[in-house]
Formats: sequence, structure tokens, C-alpha cells
Amino acid sequence: MKKIFSVMILFLVLSCAGKSGNVKVNEKSTLAESHFKMGLAYLNTDKDYLAVGEFEKAISINPSDDRFYYALATFYIKKNRIPDAKSNILKALKLNPTESEYINTFASILAAEGNLEDAIKQWKVVLNDPGYPSASLVNYNIGLALYNLKRYEEAASYLEVTVKTNPKVIAPTLLLFRSYVYSGKLDDAERVIINSLIINPDSLELKMEAGKFYYEVGKYPEAAKYFSEVTEAKNNLKFYEEAKSYLKKMGIYNE
Repeated sequence: MKKIFSVMILFLVLSCAGKSGNVKVNEKSTLAESHFKMGLAYLNTDKDYLAVGEFEKAISINPSDDRFYYALATFYIKKNRIPDAKSNILKALKLNPTESEYINTFASILAAEGNLEDAIKQWKVVLNDPGYPSASLVNYNIGLALYNLKRYEEAASYLEVTVKTNPKVIAPTLLLFRSYVYSGKLDDAERVIINSLIINPDSLELKMEAGKFYYEVGKYPEAAKYFSEVTEAKNNLKFYEEAKSYLKKMGIYNE
């Protein structure tokens, strides 16, 4: 389940950093803001541990600003301290229950805990926000969660959105491809892998998947084509050896 979580964190940004939060501006909130911004500055450095102190100072001065708890949650997510992350994101949500970024982060925490069904419910809430800027990522996370639940046809419907939005990104394409394979929709699986190879013609990973797909369905000339291209590249030992083993099975590789 951590796979879903890590995908979320890879793209996680403090999108609320520029918002004022649910507070009125005064001298105390200005001081709290300075600690908050200092914490954000530390968060993406090798001294990120200093961010915690700054965020906690901000909270002690102004405990009604939801952004401070969200920022703490992101730090704890980064450190894989899930219970601490959950505690803080729930505090942020209590103060600002409709903020989509908080709901998204909460969903990722639920997924990291293995609670995929509830995570999916929360991500669907985020998708109902027409202004949410990372809808493609949310669709991917829902698709990945459904894939892990072996609900492959449902997974494909969300992954199609992500692939259409980000056709050059290989990870969602491979997940969509495998969803179609496992749901028995081989024509769709072939469409996805071939279209992706048109967009990413140098991807050895995609060529290996295409080769294995054609090998499994008995289309050996097509399989041989992709395996041969992998062996000719010789710049990835793992793929090279795997492709070579398939070519040997088909009797068309000589040492």
C-alpha cells in the first residue's frame, strides 16, 4: 500500500502556503506566518528537521491556522511517520474541512495505512472539486488503489484519464495496460502499449512489456521484434538478459 502513498508524496506541494488560512491578520498572526514560512524553507533542505520547530512555534502563537497543521503533516509524511501525519491532517481538516489538498493528503495517509476503500472515497471527494489542480494524480491514485484491490475494470476507467492527460509518463500507462490484461481486454491492452511506444519509442521497459504480451498471446514475430530491440540496445542488463531468455525460448538467439 505504500506504493500509492509514495506516488502521492512525490507530487505533494504546499499549495496552501500562499493562502491566508482561517485567521484574521494581526501582529500575532504575522509572527506565526514568519515561523511558518521559515519552516517551509527548511522543509525542502537537508535540515528539514528544523521545520518541525518552526511549525510548532507557529501553532503555539496562532493555533487556529489550518495551514500550520497541514505543513506538519507533510513533514511527517516525508519521514513516514504516519500516525503523526494523520493526527495533524485531521486537525487541519477540523479547521478547514472543504480544502481539497487536505482531503487528498488524508486519503494518501489512509492508503498508506492499507485502508484503500476509505482512501478511494476521500479521493472521489477531491475529484468533485473542479478547481483542483492535480486531478490527474488523484485519478492515478484511485486507479492504483482499485488495481491493488483487483478491481481491474474500475481501475482502468480512472487510469485512462491519467494516461490521456500525461501520455509520456510510463508508470500509469503500464498500470492501465496490466489492468486491461488482467480484465481480459487484450485489444485495449495492445492499444495502450502500442500508443505508448509511439510516444516513448526508446523505452526498454515498454518494449519488454510489449514483447511479453505478444509472447503470451502467441504472436511470436511481434514478440521477437521487441525483444530484439531490447537486446540490441544493451544499455540495461536486467532487460537485456530477460529479453535474451525469451528469444532463446523462441529459438532465435545465438550466443
